[in-house]
Formats: sequence, C-alpha cells, structure tokens
Amino acid sequence: MLKVETSMSRKEGVMPAKGESARTIPIPEDLAERLRVHMTGRVASIEGWLFTAPKGGRLRYDNWRVRRWNRIVGLAGVDDVHAHDLRHTTLTRLFLVDGWTVPQVQAFAGHNDPKVTLGIYTHVAAEQLPEPSCGHFVDTLGV
Repeated sequence: MLKVETSMSRKEGVMPAKGESARTIPIPEDLAERLRVHMTGRVASIEGWLFTAPKGGRLRYDNWRVRRWNRIVGLAGVDDVHAHDLRHTTLTRLFLVDGWTVPQVQAFAGHNDPKVTLGIYTHVAAEQLPEPSCGHFVDTLGV
C-alpha cells in the first residue's frame, strides 16, 4: 500500500491532500519492495517524499522534464507525450484491462467527483468496445 498525504503542483506548491485525495492505494508487492529500496538508498532527501532532486530537496518539474522525461520520451521514439499522460493511461487501464468499477478508480485517483474520473481520465476508442451479445438487440428489433 502507498499512502498519499501531500502533493506538489507547479502553481500551488506543496499541498496537503484534502478529502478523498488523501488515500492509501494498493500497489504490487514487487513495486513496494523497489520503492522501499529507493527510499532507503537516497541521499539528503525530503522526509517521506517519493521523488526528490538528485542531491535531495524539492524536485523542480521543469528541470526534471528537460533532464529526464524528454530523454526517456526520445529514447522511446514517441512524440508529444507528457508525464501526466501516465495517469490517464493508468486510470483507463484500470477500467478496461483490470475491470475496476467507477467508485474503485475514483478512490484510487483521489477524485471527489466521478465526473472527473469518467470525463477526464478515461479514454476509450470505438475499437476497444466489446461486441454486444445478440440478446441485446433481438427483442427491440422485433426479430
């Protein structure tokens, strides 16, 4: 489990998580172990923060984006991908691949309103829709 108590925004800075955004979310055990190693092996870090600057202290998004993210995206050979897109992808996969319900994904994301979860963070293409069974249409068509 990963406990989310605070977050950081470029505009608002460090903020305590409010309402449902303060949460404990499930993570796979292998990821939990890698995070334990990561948290104990760092130098001069901000207590409790998962990600910090290389020498400790606050991570500045713009520096990280230029130094790390753009390099990763370039090596992957993809264009116009932003770090926040990973959140969109994760929440969409929880619906489509893992079969989570709206309330489950909403709790995982820390959203107060399910409209945010459904309207902003889920992306389903027509090709991803399951084929309806014949029973859905037989009675309505008078067949």
